[in-house]
Amino acid sequence: MEALRVSLRDTLQGTLRGTLRGTVVQTTALTRPENHRLVYTTTVTTTALIVLLAYSRRCYLEWYALGEGGIPRSPVGWFMNLLAHIVARRDHRAVPAPYERLIPPPSDSATSSSSTTTATTSSSSSSAPSTSVPSSSASTTSSSGRTKSKSKSKSKSKSSREQPEPQSEPEPEVEGTVITLSPRDEAKYGEYCRRSFFSGSSSRTASLPPRSPPRPTVPTTVIPQRQTTETASGSTLAAQDAYLRAIATANPRLFAIQPSRLESPKFHALWVVPSPNVASSSSTSTSTSTSSAAANSGSSSEREKEEKDHSRDRDRESRRSRRSRKSRHEVKIDPASVPWFPRSARGEVAHVHHEGSTHVVLSLADAAHVVRQGWGERHKMSGVGDILPWGYVLVYAPRDGRREDWMVWREIVLAGARVVAKCAGFEGEVIVP
Repeated sequence: MEALRVSLRDTLQGTLRGTLRGTVVQTTALTRPENHRLVYTTTVTTTALIVLLAYSRRCYLEWYALGEGGIPRSPVGWFMNLLAHIVARRDHRAVPAPYERLIPPPSDSATSSSSTTTATTSSSSSSAPSTSVPSSSASTTSSSGRTKSKSKSKSKSKSSREQPEPQSEPEPEVEGTVITLSPRDEAKYGEYCRRSFFSGSSSRTASLPPRSPPRPTVPTTVIPQRQTTETASGSTLAAQDAYLRAIATANPRLFAIQPSRLESPKFHALWVVPSPNVASSSSTSTSTSTSSAAANSGSSSEREKEEKDHSRDRDRESRRSRRSRKSRHEVKIDPASVPWFPRSARGEVAHVHHEGSTHVVLSLADAAHVVRQGWGERHKMSGVGDILPWGYVLVYAPRDGRREDWMVWREIVLAGARVVAKCAGFEGEVIVP
């Protein structure tokens, strides 16, 4: 046993001496001047990888905490969000909007010249002496004046016919701004997107009170877009969802509550319902041939009965055909035919997120006004190709205890419902619940 213990001790000591000798040799080799670059590069790369992994982990956890969105809630979805940053816009809070142009105020020289002209005209008219003219000369003067005025008016009318009328500047949608679109976008959005659909506003101007600052915090992520401060309470979320359902209940043939297609199907969205297709009545000839064959084969009493049934069927078919002809003249609601609606969800008006913010589809004028007054911001993909329209806006959650926030949120949702229904072909008025 003693010999075995001595041999094991000698073996361990030899092994330790060899290991230490190899470590010293490797350390000595690394400390040589020609290996300094390798040591430096390895250290910097390892440190950068550790920092990058730690930062990526933190960013992923923050993105994951935002909740459901329109992409998978996994590392694959997070990577898709990173790729979306390449094409996403950075002017989602810009005022004026990217599709608006500021109207320059009138110059001081033009204002001074117009005031000088007005003053000169008024002074000349006040300083003109009053002289009495005989009646005969007055009549002659008036007749000659009429002749001259007629000739002047004729010449003016001829010149106006010859010269084309100058094109007027587009009417400002908001004071100081005007919507300017490319010819492609002009044909895409149409005339209704220049209008405001807020209650009590004219066709060109919107009317929302400014929101008291500051704005809530919205992370820099592209998908999903959420706010992380000033979130809504459970009662506010229930009231928002109930109001969307109330709009659909008040307009059952126009709106419905369906799962969102722009984001997670877990969100309930307000949709414009397309009108049902008019079915053609093709059973008239079939019923007629069947009744005539039965009349020829049966007895006289049966024939009379069949004739009565046949006349009843004809009356029913005539009423059905009249209803079908009437329905052909009715306006069809077809959200799928509107080119500026989101391609993946044509007809979706609004959906509420779990923290109270809401995505709403608005007209261009109303979207710019909402951002200008501080009630929301555009999506970072709004206006990027045909992915999302310019009017796709994130409306901030109503703050608890503020009646004004709740009323403005309702007004914005109603404006989105009106513009989507109008562009889809609806000619009436949306019933306000």
